[in-house]
Amino acid sequence: MKQFFIDVETTGMDYKIHEIIDLSYQVYDDGEHRLSAAHYIRPDRWDSIDPEALAYNGYTRNQLLTFQFQSSFLTGLLCNLSILDVPDFKDKYTIIGWRVKFDIDFLREFFRSYNLDKAIFDYYFSADYIDVYQLAMRKAVLNSAWKPKDMHLSTVAEALGIDVFNYQLHTSAGDVKLCRDVYNILINE
Repeated sequence: MKQFFIDVETTGMDYKIHEIIDLSYQVYDDGEHRLSAAHYIRPDRWDSIDPEALAYNGYTRNQLLTFQFQSSFLTGLLCNLSILDVPDFKDKYTIIGWRVKFDIDFLREFFRSYNLDKAIFDYYFSADYIDVYQLAMRKAVLNSAWKPKDMHLSTVAEALGIDVFNYQLHTSAGDVKLCRDVYNILINE
């Protein structure tokens, strides 16, 4: 199975007006690690930045000024994607993440803004995805003895025995690693 674990941090919650500012991914092909990357992306629409989003992810406007321009990010991402082999249209990468529809919407909108959603996004990625949050919810419903105090990624990870201290929480790099570790525990139970 081709897996594309992803996490994004954004300038707000609405993918139509807000933008990705921090995107990390880990790529696996039949369990073999193929690629990991983290990108910090300068937004174009400064007037749409939600201060609550920056408070959540810990970035400041001054930090955003130091991030790479979107065109540079696109070039790097396309270069990374080009090394991933998709020889068969039935064997695309499955996107996996925590409440991953949010990440997918933002990534697809980014590609759409460059008119690449069909040419690139649909070429590499399956329409199917795996939401690790839903896997955790299923475990909580089916296993009455397992009840995390809430369903946040870090809380679920702790309830599964993961020490979250070593992860950079609320950064895409830290959250994508933690999500993959949670996923591996949930699917191997």
